[in-house]
Amino acid sequence: MSAEKCEEYGIDPDASPSTEGLDTLNISGSAQFSEKQFDELAERLRSLAGDRQVWIMDCRIESHAMLNGISVSWYGDHNWANKGMTAAEAQADERSRFGALPGTTITVYTAEENVPGEAQKMAVERCMTEQELVESKGFHYLRLGGSDHSWPEEEEVEAFISFVKELERGDGLDKVWLHFHCQAGKSRTGIYMAIYDMIRNPEVSFGDIMLRHAMTGSSYFPYVNEQSELADVYALRAKRIRQVYDYLHTDKDGVQEMGWGEWVSQK
Repeated sequence: MSAEKCEEYGIDPDASPSTEGLDTLNISGSAQFSEKQFDELAERLRSLAGDRQVWIMDCRIESHAMLNGISVSWYGDHNWANKGMTAAEAQADERSRFGALPGTTITVYTAEENVPGEAQKMAVERCMTEQELVESKGFHYLRLGGSDHSWPEEEEVEAFISFVKELERGDGLDKVWLHFHCQAGKSRTGIYMAIYDMIRNPEVSFGDIMLRHAMTGSSYFPYVNEQSELADVYALRAKRIRQVYDYLHTDKDGVQEMGWGEWVSQK
């Protein structure tokens, strides 16, 4: 992390968080990939995972698909076109929105800072959902869901915690490799990676988990830019990530007394 970012976040630039458990987490993260990029990523993941089961954890709630091998997504202000949808609803929207496009010509844009770039025409020859792409390579796929910049819907967080616990009860977490991604690979990717780290390494402090993920490319979630128009969104994210840590430490003998959604609703 740069000295400028440390100053902005109020972090000691010489801070050295615990690395306990990082070498056995068996996770990775990235931004969104195209079909060609995923071919390259798949080879890297096979090398890293060895004989472990590989899961691609799609953290995006916005509808997206591969058109002619290019990653295209349905965009709204702040990248919030599907805000409030469940993962299942988003996947249904993808099938409806993109499935009929082959054989048509559409207009696509690049987007930066909520501003669309130059319009381009695309003659759509083929369409593939991310799940279809991932499973065609022999990997497992799970849609987690979450709006850009934001804390995910509570049912998605609870579903992820349940998914991890189920893997743990099965062959064990040492038998899987999880690769997380969102659009840019920083916020939603970082949230779910940090939660997984909390589950795997309950003895590591909250501060160390936040810092070590920020140092490896995630957003620094405790920091809230009060000058941003999304300050309230960031504040909720900062509050919830701390509450998840507290919730996971209510675990008694491997069992939580209540689900995350019920627990957080009482706070």
